Amino acid sequence: MNKPEGIGETAYRLLEAGATNEETLAEVLRVHPDAKTTMNSIRYYRSKLKNAAKVEVEVKSAQPVMTREEARVAGQALLRDALRNWKSNEQALLEVKAKYPLAGIALEDIHLARLELRRSGEIVPTAPEARRHQIEERWAADPVPPEHVQKKS
Repeated sequence: MNKPEGIGETAYRLLEAGATNEETLAEVLRVHPDAKTTMNSIRYYRSKLKNAAKVEVEVKSAQPVMTREEARVAGQALLRDALRNWKSNEQALLEVKAKYPLAGIALEDIHLARLELRRSGEIVPTAPEARRHQIEERWAADPVPPEHVQKKS
């Protein structure tokens, strides 16, 4: 049985993913409702990360921070591109979470996106077809991938 994530682990994970101090504090208090975490605590965690050279903190005073909704929209677009490039559900999820961790994309979103693309007439494989394509064990009934996706021999 895995040990539940502690307050500090939650804060570090969010900060490393690019969350602002305010977003981190809000999420920590949501995940750990009994926590007495303050903004000073979050600043401390960010300072520890910076001093340990785990993350590179950039000052983005001229650029607004991406909101959760903007991250979700960008994540959905990246998700559709991954599916068009014949990625499996798991690969698409990892790709989106790596780039837009605050987007909140889940496997259910991938299933829906794949279904929507297929219903719109795009040549998008099912998850099993994508996996077979990647290991080069296509079935005769599997769709032929677009040229940009086909493996070069």
